[in-house]
Amino acid sequence: PSYMHGQPFQVARFAHELRCNLYLEHLGMQEHEMQAVRDPIHPSIYNVWVETAKKNAHILNTIFYKERTIPFSEQHLQMLQQIKGHICEYDQDLLTDAEMAKTQSADVLLATD
Repeated sequence: PSYMHGQPFQVARFAHELRCNLYLEHLGMQEHEMQAVRDPIHPSIYNVWVETAKKNAHILNTIFYKERTIPFSEQHLQMLQQIKGHICEYDQDLLTDAEMAKTQSADVLLATD
């Protein structure tokens, strides 16, 4: 069954399963957590969405903030493994100072320790 803001709501099975699976994928949740995403407009799922995006942004900003290189270390790899799903809050000023007009064959450099 599907719910909208805590109330039972009739929806097509395909649409319901598609929405739930997309939520699980974007939030980095497992199939056994399906119950948590059955209500797309409940405040609890909104809070999960926002918190996941904030945590992912913190990790990415710690590693890549305003850098045009990809740092490589075991610590960075461990931090990247903590990212859940595919959502992220982003800073609207990210890379505003970067010269994006330049196009070179190796625009992104790999940094090693």
